[in-house]
Amino acid sequence: MKQPYLAAMEEALVLAPTRSAVGRRVRLRRRLAAAGVAALVAANAGVIVWLWIHGGNLHAKSTGDVLTSIGRITGLLSAYLALLQVILLARLPALERAVGFDRLSVWHRWNGHACIDLVVAHVIFTVWGYALLDRLPLTKEISTMLGGGIYPGMITATIGTVMLLAVVATSLVIVRRRLSYEWWYVVHLLAYAGIALSWFHEIPTGNELVLDHTAADYWRALYVATLAILVAFRVVLPLAQLARHRLKVV
Repeated sequence: MKQPYLAAMEEALVLAPTRSAVGRRVRLRRRLAAAGVAALVAANAGVIVWLWIHGGNLHAKSTGDVLTSIGRITGLLSAYLALLQVILLARLPALERAVGFDRLSVWHRWNGHACIDLVVAHVIFTVWGYALLDRLPLTKEISTMLGGGIYPGMITATIGTVMLLAVVATSLVIVRRRLSYEWWYVVHLLAYAGIALSWFHEIPTGNELVLDHTAADYWRALYVATLAILVAFRVVLPLAQLARHRLKVV
């Protein structure tokens, strides 16, 4: 009669090739899924860059035009990355199975860095560029943008930007250690509010979206699709699972 440990070793040797093959298939599937997601993200980013080019931003005639053009592309891309930020952790079952939640979390972190960097760049280049075009000091240009009634949605966009900056600030490790998880989570929800508030500024003042109705409809479709995914997988599905499994917290 074989010793138990010898039998276990033989079983492990028999199953090892099978497990190795399964592991390779899983890794291959994840790589293909990641490549597919990256291709989709890049395709939409390409469309956004094309809209920017189509809006005449490569034909800047002055320093102010160059700066405002940079402000426009950074604004468009930052808004797009903000939507991706929501989708990456929207708990889509198919996406999590294909890519893995660990990898999605890493993507979420780096995408967040890129998003907030572009938001800050958008604010700086836009204000600076319009100040040069209007021949006004920066402080006067800011007050004109916020209170002049020329650019719709500027106040809501400013509030949304402050909310996003607050989320970034509370996500820093040194700050999170001083905050309870509950407070950090509540502040993190401001990201949704910040993205929503920025919506009221984008189409009415976005040069590329004002000039082209198709571009504006495409932009609306991005937001509607993101909202549908968020509601379906972060609200409806958890409530349905809660009702199905009759989970109770005592």
